[in-house]
Amino acid sequence: MNELFKVALERIDWKTQDNPRDGSVDEIRFAELQESDLTLWPPIVVALEGNDRYRGIDGYARWTAARALGVAELPAIVEILPSDIRSRAFALNEHGWPLRTHERRAHAVYLRERYPDLSDREIARRCGLSPTTVASATVQNGQQEVRDSGDSRRELARAAVRFGRSFTKFRELVGDSFIINVNPPQSVAVVLSEYAGDDREWLAETRAHFLEIADFTRAVAQEIKKQKTPAS
Repeated sequence: MNELFKVALERIDWKTQDNPRDGSVDEIRFAELQESDLTLWPPIVVALEGNDRYRGIDGYARWTAARALGVAELPAIVEILPSDIRSRAFALNEHGWPLRTHERRAHAVYLRERYPDLSDREIARRCGLSPTTVASATVQNGQQEVRDSGDSRRELARAAVRFGRSFTKFRELVGDSFIINVNPPQSVAVVLSEYAGDDREWLAETRAHFLEIADFTRAVAQEIKKQKTPAS
């Protein structure tokens, strides 16, 4: 039998990528927990991660409800940190509501990406799906990634164009004496499209930086223009 420990809720970290659910706590499930006898709750499962911190594995809904109730700690089973926390969390999902089909399909996609040598039949067994459903889920995910990559590139290109226009306007307002050894703005989109690759996180971060720069150059240019405009 697993030994139980009292673990402070504030010492437990939950990672979205470890959660086989869609990242939310169902409102009805949350209400049921708050109205039930806390002493009858199954223990949560965590793993010691170092520096007096724990990684949450199973029991996120119970942890969330306990915090809302003002509870400081919960009984927990402390395991050795697994190499695949998400799969361990999926296997432990015995409390509350069963995982929904789209969540099982998402886990099938996760297993396909992490363990490419697994057969559709084995992934189906682990996820509680049919091999046909597993094959369909992984194909659809691949198609979606291609669409997302194309969308990201288009957004980045549009952001580069906006930046180029803002930068051009900035040069018009402040004069070329403020700009030294700067490539033409239109070259930005070309350079990024060549080096972006398929890293969607990088694309999103770069796009955000471009929007910030565009806003900044417009604000600075407007301020300089105000200072240059003679008072009437």
